[in-house]
Amino acid sequence: MKSPRSRCNFVQLGRMSYEDALELQWDIAEARRDNRIEDTLLLLEHPPVITIGRSGNSKNILASRETLEREGIRLYTVDRGGDVTYHGPGQLIGYPIINLANHGKDIHSYVYRIEESIIGLLKREYTVETEIVQGHVGVWYRTEKIAAIGVTVRSWITTHGFALNVDPDMNHFAMIHPCGIRDKGVTSLSKILDRKVTIDEVAKKYPKYFGETFGVEMNEITLEELMGCLH
Repeated sequence: MKSPRSRCNFVQLGRMSYEDALELQWDIAEARRDNRIEDTLLLLEHPPVITIGRSGNSKNILASRETLEREGIRLYTVDRGGDVTYHGPGQLIGYPIINLANHGKDIHSYVYRIEESIIGLLKREYTVETEIVQGHVGVWYRTEKIAAIGVTVRSWITTHGFALNVDPDMNHFAMIHPCGIRDKGVTSLSKILDRKVTIDEVAKKYPKYFGETFGVEMNEITLEELMGCLH
């Protein structure tokens, strides 16, 4: 474990709309670029949404617009890396907005560290052995993906991040080819353990592993304190 060399604030936001979270990320990224705020990790849930990344193909969305509307699933085209991804309740979303100038200016290393932080969490807290699969970004349990990762980096400031399947509605994944992959499945922590695991439980445990992996001291702040830094 690296000795903490800097600090990263983190905020537990609960459930937040995709639009609001996107706007908040942009505001934090701008403040981080101007050194008005420290590195910040947002932890939250989204209502059901499907997002298409920069390399996305709409053919990987299998459900019709009518079906998506009936299920209350909104569709967004975004600037993160990757293909088609589902987000919804029961999924822990992590958005690190950090300055990679302080972390080696290496995007591949950044993504690898996010993967390693999730692998460490699952192994040490839940005795679940997961791995990285060559050629497929994310975290895998055997042949099934448990965490998806898609990031954006501008002027070495990161946005977007990861989605860890804790206890989502797994039926919603049948509406897409997750990340454009057709020959592998998707799983969740609750499914693997055969018991319900809550988002709150995992969200409280995760910051420790992010801090250890990135060599930073984690400092929890409230949304009000965060907003005070932005204005």
